[in-house]
Amino acid sequence: TPHTPRTHTTTDLMAGISLRVPPGGWDNNINELDDRIAQLTDQESAFRSRLAARAVPGGLAPVSSLSRRLSGLSSEAPRVTKRNVEIQAFCSQWKDYVRGKYQEGSSAIVERRS
Repeated sequence: TPHTPRTHTTTDLMAGISLRVPPGGWDNNINELDDRIAQLTDQESAFRSRLAARAVPGGLAPVSSLSRRLSGLSSEAPRVTKRNVEIQAFCSQWKDYVRGKYQEGSSAIVERRS
């Protein structure tokens, strides 16, 4: 008799596999895995940086690239400081405005109820 191949159904393939919800649920488990993946990625990055540093003679990054980067950062500093001051001023004005409108709104409600 010729052999007829058997087709497997999903039920057949899942037979014997039990899925149980881990403590804390799947979301908690997935979040823990995400955290672990991020941690391993950071470790890999640090390891690759150490390997790259070893590949450079003397074990350090070239001084010229570091000095260029520091020079670029120092030239950006005044602009960044000015921007931060402007943002802080805007945020302070916004908070004052919102607080004022809240107080005005609360006062108007109290007056209407009187």
